[in-house]
Amino acid sequence: PPPTVGAFLTQVALPALRGSAPSGVDVTVGFASWDHPLMQTLSPQLDALNWHDYNGGGNGATFWAGVLAMQNLSAQFTPPKPLVVTEYPARPAQPLACVLPLLRSARIGSFVWALVINS
Repeated sequence: PPPTVGAFLTQVALPALRGSAPSGVDVTVGFASWDHPLMQTLSPQLDALNWHDYNGGGNGATFWAGVLAMQNLSAQFTPPKPLVVTEYPARPAQPLACVLPLLRSARIGSFVWALVINS
């Protein structure tokens, strides 16, 4: 087996996924943050760039820094890769009222997924 997680993903997991995915199905990885060390390594093999963001400091400035970094990474590809952020709301330092206008102005896709149990 490849010696590192990055090597395993680039040499084994992503090629296997791409080979087994039906035509037209996008392949992506949900990175834990925009500055994850594997983002640069894996991004050429992904159809979309997907990350979580819990950095709500500075009234959105920290979140915006991540957006700009992801836009710069996306722009390295022709055509630029779509951007999708998940796991961003419901943090005291990063309320929806702060994040949604930033996502809208940057034209970045987003979604929220959660399991809610109400008894």
